[in-house]
Amino acid sequence: MPRLRTAVLAVVLAVAGAGLSTSPAAADQLAACDAAAAPALAWSAPSFLAWGRQERVGANVAGAGDGPGYADGSVALKVDAGSASQANDPVDHDLEFVLSAPAHGAAMNASASWTLTDATGTIRCAQSAALSVPLGIGKTLRYQPRLRGQGVTWVPVGAGDCHDIAVQGISLTVSQGSVTRRLSAGDQCNPAGDKRVATRDWELVLSGGQFQLHALRAHSSLRTRLRYALRVGPRRVASGSVALVRNYRPVRLIVVSDLAFQSVCVHGRYPPRWYGNTVGCKVPGAFSIHLSLA
Repeated sequence: MPRLRTAVLAVVLAVAGAGLSTSPAAADQLAACDAAAAPALAWSAPSFLAWGRQERVGANVAGAGDGPGYADGSVALKVDAGSASQANDPVDHDLEFVLSAPAHGAAMNASASWTLTDATGTIRCAQSAALSVPLGIGKTLRYQPRLRGQGVTWVPVGAGDCHDIAVQGISLTVSQGSVTRRLSAGDQCNPAGDKRVATRDWELVLSGGQFQLHALRAHSSLRTRLRYALRVGPRRVASGSVALVRNYRPVRLIVVSDLAFQSVCVHGRYPPRWYGNTVGCKVPGAFSIHLSLA
Protein backbone atom coordinates (compact mmCIF):
# COMPACT_ATOMS: atom_id res chain seq x y z
CA MET A 1 0.00 0.00 0.00
CA PRO A 2 1.46 3.40 -0.83
CA ARG A 3 2.54 5.47 2.09
CA LEU A 4 0.89 8.81 2.91
CA ARG A 5 2.15 11.97 1.21
CA THR A 6 0.05 14.56 3.01
CA ALA A 7 -0.82 18.19 3.13
CA VAL A 8 -2.81 19.24 6.19
CA LEU A 9 -6.23 20.35 4.99
CA ALA A 10 -8.70 22.76 6.46
CA VAL A 11 -10.84 20.47 8.58
CA VAL A 12 -14.26 21.85 9.47
CA LEU A 13 -15.53 20.77 12.86
CA ALA A 14 -19.31 20.36 12.89
CA VAL A 15 -21.45 20.66 15.99
CA ALA A 16 -24.32 18.68 14.54
CA GLY A 17 -24.19 14.94 15.17
CA ALA A 18 -26.93 13.90 12.77
CA GLY A 19 -25.83 11.64 9.93
CA LEU A 20 -22.25 11.22 11.16
CA SER A 21 -22.72 8.66 13.90
CA THR A 22 -20.59 5.58 14.38
CA SER A 23 -23.65 3.33 14.28
CA PRO A 24 -27.12 3.72 12.74
CA ALA A 25 -28.63 4.70 16.07
CA ALA A 26 -25.79 6.82 17.42
CA ALA A 27 -27.16 10.07 15.98
CA ASP A 28 -30.26 9.66 18.18
CA GLN A 29 -28.26 8.68 21.27
CA LEU A 30 -25.47 11.28 21.29
CA ALA A 31 -25.67 15.04 21.32
CA ALA A 32 -23.05 17.10 19.59
CA CYS A 33 -20.11 18.15 21.73
CA ASP A 34 -19.77 21.74 22.86
CA ALA A 35 -18.53 23.81 19.93
CA ALA A 36 -15.76 25.19 22.14
CA ALA A 37 -14.33 21.72 22.80
CA ALA A 38 -11.00 21.04 21.11
CA PRO A 39 -11.16 18.40 18.38
CA ALA A 40 -10.05 14.98 19.60
CA LEU A 41 -8.73 13.97 16.17
CA ALA A 42 -6.38 16.05 14.00
CA TRP A 43 -6.78 15.02 10.34
CA SER A 44 -4.49 15.22 7.34
CA ALA A 45 -5.04 14.08 3.77
CA PRO A 46 -3.36 14.12 0.34
CA SER A 47 -3.40 17.41 -1.54
CA PHE A 48 -4.32 15.55 -4.76
CA LEU A 49 -5.42 12.08 -5.85
CA ALA A 50 -5.50 10.79 -9.42
CA TRP A 51 -8.64 9.08 -10.69
CA GLY A 52 -8.60 5.38 -9.88
CA ARG A 53 -5.69 5.62 -7.40
CA GLN A 54 -5.55 4.86 -3.68
CA GLU A 55 -4.05 6.88 -0.85
CA ARG A 56 -4.40 7.23 2.88
CA VAL A 57 -5.91 9.89 5.10
CA GLY A 58 -4.83 9.89 8.72
CA ALA A 59 -5.79 11.23 12.11
CA ASN A 60 -3.76 11.70 15.28
CA VAL A 61 -5.44 11.51 18.68
CA ALA A 62 -5.06 14.73 20.63
CA GLY A 63 -4.42 14.79 24.37
CA ALA A 64 -7.66 15.07 26.34
CA GLY A 65 -6.29 16.98 29.30
CA ASP A 66 -8.96 17.25 32.03
CA GLY A 67 -11.87 16.97 29.59
CA PRO A 68 -13.37 14.13 27.58
CA GLY A 69 -11.19 12.46 24.98
CA TYR A 70 -11.47 10.25 21.93
CA ALA A 71 -13.30 6.98 22.52
CA ASP A 72 -11.23 4.19 21.00
CA GLY A 73 -12.83 2.55 17.99
CA SER A 74 -15.56 5.14 17.58
CA VAL A 75 -14.37 6.81 14.38
CA ALA A 76 -16.23 6.37 11.09
CA LEU A 77 -15.52 7.84 7.67
CA LYS A 78 -17.98 8.22 4.79
CA VAL A 79 -17.24 9.47 1.27
CA ASP A 80 -19.49 10.84 -1.46
CA ALA A 81 -17.58 9.06 -4.27
CA GLY A 82 -15.19 6.14 -4.56
CA SER A 83 -14.74 4.21 -1.33
CA ALA A 84 -13.01 4.32 2.04
CA SER A 85 -11.89 1.57 4.41
CA GLN A 86 -9.99 1.65 7.67
CA ALA A 87 -6.37 0.47 7.46
CA ASN A 88 -5.29 -2.17 9.94
CA ASP A 89 -1.62 -1.17 9.62
CA PRO A 90 -1.37 2.59 10.28
CA VAL A 91 2.18 3.88 9.95
CA ASP A 92 2.23 7.67 9.80
CA HIS A 93 -0.77 8.37 12.05
CA ASP A 94 -2.68 6.91 14.96
CA LEU A 95 -5.59 6.11 12.64
CA GLU A 96 -5.57 5.71 8.85
CA PHE A 97 -8.18 5.16 6.16
CA VAL A 98 -7.56 4.05 2.57
CA LEU A 99 -9.32 6.25 0.03
CA SER A 100 -10.03 4.76 -3.41
CA ALA A 101 -10.71 7.53 -5.90
CA PRO A 102 -13.51 7.23 -8.48
CA ALA A 103 -12.85 7.23 -12.23
CA HIS A 104 -13.98 10.84 -12.64
CA GLY A 105 -14.94 13.93 -10.66
CA ALA A 106 -13.27 17.08 -9.36
CA ALA A 107 -13.17 16.24 -5.65
CA MET A 108 -13.72 13.46 -3.16
CA ASN A 109 -15.51 14.69 -0.03
CA ALA A 110 -15.33 12.79 3.23
CA SER A 111 -17.27 13.10 6.48
CA ALA A 112 -15.62 11.81 9.63
CA SER A 113 -17.36 11.31 12.97
CA TRP A 114 -16.25 10.03 16.35
CA THR A 115 -17.21 9.99 20.02
CA LEU A 116 -15.74 11.84 22.99
CA THR A 117 -16.01 10.39 26.47
CA ASP A 118 -14.52 10.94 29.92
CA ALA A 119 -12.72 8.43 32.13
CA THR A 120 -15.92 7.41 33.94
CA GLY A 121 -18.03 7.15 30.80
CA THR A 122 -20.61 9.61 32.15
CA ILE A 123 -19.93 12.17 29.42
CA ARG A 124 -20.42 11.11 25.81
CA CYS A 125 -20.86 13.40 22.83
CA ALA A 126 -20.21 13.42 19.09
CA GLN A 127 -17.66 15.36 17.06
CA SER A 128 -17.29 15.46 13.30
CA ALA A 129 -15.09 16.86 10.55
CA ALA A 130 -15.29 17.35 6.80
CA LEU A 131 -12.38 16.76 4.41
CA SER A 132 -12.05 17.31 0.67
CA VAL A 133 -9.41 15.78 -1.62
CA PRO A 134 -9.03 17.29 -5.14
CA LEU A 135 -9.19 14.75 -7.97
CA GLY A 136 -7.95 14.74 -11.56
CA ILE A 137 -6.45 12.64 -14.32
CA GLY A 138 -2.94 12.81 -12.80
CA LYS A 139 0.55 13.07 -14.25
CA THR A 140 2.28 11.21 -17.04
CA LEU A 141 5.64 9.69 -16.13
CA ARG A 142 8.86 10.21 -18.06
CA TYR A 143 11.20 7.28 -18.59
CA GLN A 144 14.96 7.13 -19.11
CA PRO A 145 17.05 4.20 -20.42
CA ARG A 146 19.81 3.04 -18.07
CA LEU A 147 22.56 0.49 -18.62
CA ARG A 148 22.23 -2.21 -15.98
CA GLY A 149 24.32 -5.34 -16.13
CA GLN A 150 24.43 -6.57 -19.71
CA GLY A 151 21.20 -4.85 -20.76
CA VAL A 152 19.14 -1.68 -20.85
CA THR A 153 16.37 -0.91 -18.35
CA TRP A 154 13.82 1.87 -18.73
CA VAL A 155 13.48 3.67 -15.40
CA PRO A 156 10.57 6.01 -14.48
CA VAL A 157 11.43 9.53 -13.37
CA GLY A 158 9.49 10.83 -10.35
CA ALA A 159 7.22 7.81 -9.91
CA GLY A 160 6.91 8.26 -6.13
CA ASP A 161 4.04 6.33 -4.61
CA CYS A 162 1.74 6.62 -7.66
CA HIS A 163 -1.11 8.49 -5.90
CA ASP A 164 -0.84 11.46 -8.29
CA ILE A 165 0.07 9.43 -11.42
CA ALA A 166 -2.58 8.87 -14.08
CA VAL A 167 -3.87 5.32 -14.49
CA GLN A 168 -2.90 4.77 -18.11
CA GLY A 169 -1.50 1.92 -20.15
CA ILE A 170 2.15 1.82 -21.16
CA SER A 171 3.93 0.13 -24.06
CA LEU A 172 7.51 -0.23 -25.32
CA THR A 173 8.31 -0.92 -28.97
CA VAL A 174 11.81 -1.89 -30.16
CA SER A 175 12.72 -2.16 -33.86
CA GLN A 176 15.73 -3.55 -35.70
CA GLY A 177 15.24 -2.65 -39.33
CA SER A 178 11.93 -4.19 -40.36
CA VAL A 179 11.78 -6.45 -37.27
CA THR A 180 9.63 -5.04 -34.46
CA ARG A 181 8.74 -6.33 -31.01
CA ARG A 182 6.35 -4.75 -28.49
CA LEU A 183 5.31 -5.24 -24.87
CA SER A 184 2.56 -3.45 -22.95
CA ALA A 185 1.08 -3.19 -19.45
CA GLY A 186 -2.08 -1.66 -18.02
CA ASP A 187 -0.58 0.86 -15.58
CA GLN A 188 2.32 3.20 -16.27
CA CYS A 189 3.22 3.48 -12.58
CA ASN A 190 3.09 -0.26 -11.93
CA PRO A 191 3.74 -2.24 -15.12
CA ALA A 192 2.71 -5.65 -13.80
CA GLY A 193 3.25 -9.07 -15.31
CA ASP A 194 6.01 -11.28 -16.69
CA LYS A 195 6.25 -11.08 -20.48
CA ARG A 196 8.89 -11.72 -23.10
CA VAL A 197 9.25 -11.22 -26.85
CA ALA A 198 12.47 -11.89 -28.74
CA THR A 199 14.39 -12.06 -32.00
CA ARG A 200 17.48 -14.16 -32.69
CA ASP A 201 19.71 -11.31 -31.46
CA TRP A 202 17.86 -9.72 -28.53
CA GLU A 203 14.93 -10.07 -26.17
CA LEU A 204 12.50 -7.54 -24.70
CA VAL A 205 11.28 -8.44 -21.19
CA LEU A 206 8.74 -7.07 -18.74
CA SER A 207 9.65 -8.33 -15.28
CA GLY A 208 9.52 -6.90 -11.77
CA GLY A 209 7.68 -3.81 -12.98
CA GLN A 210 10.42 -2.86 -15.47
CA PHE A 211 10.99 -3.06 -19.21
CA GLN A 212 14.39 -4.55 -20.04
CA LEU A 213 16.30 -5.21 -23.26
CA HIS A 214 18.97 -7.96 -23.36
CA ALA A 215 21.37 -9.10 -26.05
CA LEU A 216 21.14 -12.83 -26.86
CA ARG A 217 23.91 -13.80 -29.29
CA ALA A 218 26.56 -12.57 -31.67
CA HIS A 219 25.16 -11.24 -34.90
CA SER A 220 26.65 -10.72 -38.34
CA SER A 221 27.43 -7.00 -38.21
CA LEU A 222 29.85 -5.29 -35.85
CA ARG A 223 27.27 -2.72 -34.75
CA THR A 224 23.50 -2.67 -35.15
CA ARG A 225 21.23 0.18 -34.13
CA LEU A 226 17.92 -0.56 -32.42
CA ARG A 227 15.19 2.07 -32.25
CA TYR A 228 12.77 2.27 -29.33
CA ALA A 229 9.61 4.21 -28.48
CA LEU A 230 7.89 4.17 -25.11
CA ARG A 231 4.29 5.38 -24.94
CA VAL A 232 1.90 6.15 -22.10
CA GLY A 233 -1.59 6.01 -23.54
CA PRO A 234 -1.28 7.56 -27.02
CA ARG A 235 1.58 9.87 -26.01
CA ARG A 236 5.21 9.06 -26.75
CA VAL A 237 7.17 9.83 -23.57
CA ALA A 238 10.60 8.46 -24.56
CA SER A 239 12.31 7.49 -27.79
CA GLY A 240 15.83 6.98 -29.07
CA SER A 241 18.21 4.23 -29.99
CA VAL A 242 20.55 1.69 -28.46
CA ALA A 243 23.45 -0.09 -30.15
CA LEU A 244 23.92 -3.84 -30.32
CA VAL A 245 27.72 -4.15 -30.44
CA ARG A 246 29.73 -7.25 -31.34
CA ASN A 247 33.25 -7.71 -29.94
CA TYR A 248 35.82 -10.33 -30.90
CA ARG A 249 38.26 -11.64 -28.32
CA PRO A 250 41.24 -13.17 -30.20
CA VAL A 251 42.93 -16.47 -29.38
CA ARG A 252 45.10 -16.12 -26.28
CA LEU A 253 48.17 -18.19 -25.44
CA ILE A 254 48.76 -18.40 -21.69
CA VAL A 255 52.28 -19.59 -20.89
CA VAL A 256 53.64 -20.99 -17.62
CA SER A 257 55.04 -17.62 -16.55
CA ASP A 258 51.60 -15.91 -16.73
CA LEU A 259 49.72 -15.32 -13.49
CA ALA A 260 46.63 -16.93 -15.04
CA PHE A 261 48.44 -20.20 -15.89
CA GLN A 262 47.41 -22.07 -12.71
CA SER A 263 43.72 -21.07 -12.78
CA VAL A 264 43.16 -21.35 -16.54
CA CYS A 265 45.54 -24.09 -17.67
CA VAL A 266 46.21 -26.30 -14.65
CA HIS A 267 42.84 -26.05 -12.90
CA GLY A 268 40.74 -24.73 -15.77
CA ARG A 269 39.19 -26.24 -18.87
CA TYR A 270 42.20 -25.80 -21.18
CA PRO A 271 44.92 -28.42 -20.49
CA PRO A 272 48.55 -27.30 -20.79
CA ARG A 273 50.85 -28.62 -23.54
CA TRP A 274 54.07 -27.73 -25.26
CA TYR A 275 54.06 -24.82 -27.67
CA GLY A 276 57.54 -24.66 -29.16
CA ASN A 277 59.93 -24.45 -26.23
CA THR A 278 57.36 -23.35 -23.61
CA VAL A 279 54.38 -24.89 -21.82
CA GLY A 280 51.01 -23.19 -21.96
CA CYS A 281 47.39 -23.44 -23.06
CA LYS A 282 45.35 -21.70 -25.72
CA VAL A 283 42.06 -20.00 -24.98
CA PRO A 284 40.07 -19.95 -28.22
CA GLY A 285 38.82 -16.74 -29.71
CA ALA A 286 35.18 -15.86 -29.22
CA PHE A 287 32.59 -13.26 -30.10
CA SER A 288 30.70 -11.40 -27.38
CA ILE A 289 27.81 -9.00 -27.64
CA HIS A 290 26.58 -6.13 -25.49
CA LEU A 291 24.21 -3.20 -25.61
CA SER A 292 25.22 0.43 -25.36
CA LEU A 293 23.22 3.65 -25.31
CA ALA A 294 23.57 5.37 -28.67
